[in-house]
Amino acid sequence: MRVCKRCGECCKWVLIGMEGKMDKDQKEYVIQRADKKDGLFYLIRKECHHLKENKCDIYSSRPKLCRVFKGKEHWGAEIFYVPEGCGMK
Repeated sequence: MRVCKRCGECCKWVLIGMEGKMDKDQKEYVIQRADKKDGLFYLIRKECHHLKENKCDIYSSRPKLCRVFKGKEHWGAEIFYVPEGCGMK
């Protein structure tokens, strides 16, 4: 069973692109704006404004994407970015 370490890393990165899902022009645009690439994902470092001391201050009413996050598991057709060191890997 995957266990959350409460590192908050999943709330500190925004996925802006996924390799293989973009055409050449989209990929060039994303590469120029991404802070890093991790596997298939292009990411921007942007901490969620609801993250306070590695805790979500709207946890009971958080968005669906946050509620269904299960590390490397998939939800429907969604593939989630899982940061290095995350216990959900």
